[in-house]
Amino acid sequence: MRFRARNPIQAHFHDLRNRAQQRGHEFTITLAEYTKFWNESGYGEKHGKTKESFSIDRIKPELGYIPGNIRAKTLSENSRLQFVPFFQTRKDELAAVANLEGYNARCQAIADALKKIYPEDSDEFIAEYTRATNEIPRPE
Repeated sequence: MRFRARNPIQAHFHDLRNRAQQRGHEFTITLAEYTKFWNESGYGEKHGKTKESFSIDRIKPELGYIPGNIRAKTLSENSRLQFVPFFQTRKDELAAVANLEGYNARCQAIADALKKIYPEDSDEFIAEYTRATNEIPRPE
């Protein structure tokens, strides 16, 4: 039987430590602390690659992997957290998404109109599309 199958906690611990070191993150969690996290958080049962699987989140990313600074989050939650620093509130985030969607809709409307005049891959189409979309205020 392979080491990884016999010792899943230890194997994951080593993988996490190696990834942290490759990325230049501090890593001071012991195997005992990681084992406690694994068992108490349910990470061992729900880790994986689906959006509802658990991943390990650093509560304060600048602190690295230190005791008390990790938690289990679903992959979808953890992915969303990457964008949180850009927005003060969820309302701000939704407003920015709506602004971007409005911008994208305006660009698509321009492309649709130009397709009626020029072939989509023509130099004229590209030049007119670039000129027209540059006149639209870009979302911040």
